[in-house]
Amino acid sequence: MDAVNKIADVIVIKVKQLLEFQEDIDLDEDLIALGLNSMDLMALSVDLEDIFNIDFKPEELLFKNFSSIRKLSGLIEKKMNG
Repeated sequence: MDAVNKIADVIVIKVKQLLEFQEDIDLDEDLIALGLNSMDLMALSVDLEDIFNIDFKPEELLFKNFSSIRKLSGLIEKKMNG
């Protein structure tokens, strides 16, 4: 399993906990459509910063970067690698 998939697995767990969601979430599913709001985005970003030992810049805390698990996984992998 590659790094992005491992990151995605963690994000899926966190999003399901945050949104109290029971069903499977597709990696390309629109998280905003599932109910992710600005408060959830902030809570998720703090959790992910702690888990992956990264820091999101303020300009990265946009819905477009958190719109799907795949996009968010890619952003986190990029931050971890460089």
